[in-house]
Amino acid sequence: MTKGVETGNVAAMKLPNVQVLPSRWAPTNATRLLALGALLLLGGCAGRPIYDEAALSRAKRIAIMPASDALGRDGGNAGPTQTGVLLGEIAQLQVFDVEGPGQMRKAFQQAGSMPGGMWSRELQARIADTLKIHLLAVGDVTDYRFWKKWKKADWVVGQTRYTETTWLVAVRLRLISPEDGRLVYCHQAEAESKEGYGPALLAANRAVLEPLRKFLEAQKK
Repeated sequence: MTKGVETGNVAAMKLPNVQVLPSRWAPTNATRLLALGALLLLGGCAGRPIYDEAALSRAKRIAIMPASDALGRDGGNAGPTQTGVLLGEIAQLQVFDVEGPGQMRKAFQQAGSMPGGMWSRELQARIADTLKIHLLAVGDVTDYRFWKKWKKADWVVGQTRYTETTWLVAVRLRLISPEDGRLVYCHQAEAESKEGYGPALLAANRAVLEPLRKFLEAQKK
């Protein structure tokens, strides 16, 4: 069940010509590798993705935190696009009730001001208790880029040149306990697509949930 959906302009999409890259990233140069290492350390996503199996097993209700700034083709709408895609992918796990970012934004506004705003641990705990939220989901777009390559096509009557564009999107997902701010799940993934930014974003969000999906499937056995 989903509520308070805050979506961008990425609808349900097929994923032709999409390559999901390894979770430990396979950068094409040393610069990307160094940047990734710093990002993993700062974001707390180094090592295993699941930090608290018991908390994941108990959780029945997840809330998507409202969008903040995000990298992406959609400019000011990139954050809502990411949270909208994340909302849909978590709902498709068919395990959790999902509270959307729109409903959460409304709850924070009604709760009044507090130092730290919606990132105040005290405020998060209070709202989570009121809405019976077990985990807060924070999704970030950590990398976004595209590059073009010239291609040639041979025909009977001659040859044509065209450009092929490859899109790369990397995302990070953190599931946090609202009671004490403890990290329960943290994973990062990236995907490439020659079809556009949307398919790459969707594939990256599916990949970032893969360890969680496998954990939930194992719990059912």
